[in-house]
Amino acid sequence: MSRYTFRILDSNALLVEEVAVQCADDFAALDKAALLAAGRSVEIWCGKQLLTHRRADGEAALDALNRPQTWAAMGLRS
Repeated sequence: MSRYTFRILDSNALLVEEVAVQCADDFAALDKAALLAAGRSVEIWCGKQLLTHRRADGEAALDALNRPQTWAAMGLRS
């Protein structure tokens, strides 16, 4: 189990809510994001690494290996 943080965004990409939960793996986190998002965009973070951005239309890709992002690189504080 890993700790994931879901950053739920409004239509202007501004943070609305942040939720932290334990999930079995990245795919379980993607499923949980679908439930939490309720038609909004959501970023899925594992620790300080951005795994994906799930758009409001439901499209997402687990692309952390291709384009790793960190909180520090994006100017976010832990």
